[in-house]
Amino acid sequence: MDVLTLLAALADLPARLAVMERTAVEQSRKLDAVLRALPPSLVSVQQSAVTLGISVPTVRRWVKSGRVPSLRIGRSIRVDLSRFDVAGADETRALASSARVPSATRVRSIERTPGKKSSAE
Repeated sequence: MDVLTLLAALADLPARLAVMERTAVEQSRKLDAVLRALPPSLVSVQQSAVTLGISVPTVRRWVKSGRVPSLRIGRSIRVDLSRFDVAGADETRALASSARVPSATRVRSIERTPGKKSSAE
């Protein structure tokens, strides 16, 4: 490399540095937006129920059984959503299909109490 090539490269450095600084600021803003959109990792039982789409009593049962990672702070319970293992789409489908019973094998029985008519009649 000759001296002129080096001088040209050095002269180009401030422009390249400015582009890199702008890119870094833009990426930092995007990261901040993503972090603001994420739920906090320690949330109340009520907030975790809404986030997980389950009832508050279910969250409390899961906390008591240890199924949900939680932390007791004073008298309040905080659920750690960052450590919660959520079933993936494949696991959810497998669980749903194993829970289904083909309609041909279902048996519907109507209990009849003497003197009362069932809604099917």
